[in-house]
Amino acid sequence: MKHHSIGILGIGNLLLRDEGFGVHFIKYLEDNFSFPESVHLLDGGTGAIMLTPFLEEHHHVLVIDTTAVVGKAGTIHQFTAQQVRGADCGSRLSPHQVGLLETMDLCRLRGTSPDQVDYFTIIPLEISSGVELSSLLLSKLPLMSAMVLDKLSQLGYLAQPKAHNTNHA
Repeated sequence: MKHHSIGILGIGNLLLRDEGFGVHFIKYLEDNFSFPESVHLLDGGTGAIMLTPFLEEHHHVLVIDTTAVVGKAGTIHQFTAQQVRGADCGSRLSPHQVGLLETMDLCRLRGTSPDQVDYFTIIPLEISSGVELSSLLLSKLPLMSAMVLDKLSQLGYLAQPKAHNTNHA
């Protein structure tokens, strides 16, 4: 049963450096912010069809991923589901676009798709073997989080910064 809640879904391949941005982003949010009970975060990895239950449980989903549009590395884009489906956003969003769109279609056929899906994407710098983000994309985590938190605020969901213990005893 779909609840009046919002899901933040980070997708990406953690083994291919910047391709794992969405996964790193979810960890960044978890480490730095507290969310209302009606906001759920998920490291979706490259799960595609396995993401169906998460998508079906939320009325609104924010997807964080890399994008394959032409442009400068580190550039952040926002797209609606309609823009992604209509290719208004450029060629291909990411290596996961097809799997995620097919999963959304499955949810739609079952009558359980989210009412709204928004995409927050970033152009990667390095897609090579490794688990760490490039310094460029690492530096973009705060900006992306500000954009996502602003969207949440517009929807009536307020995140709170976590107090970090600076005592290194």
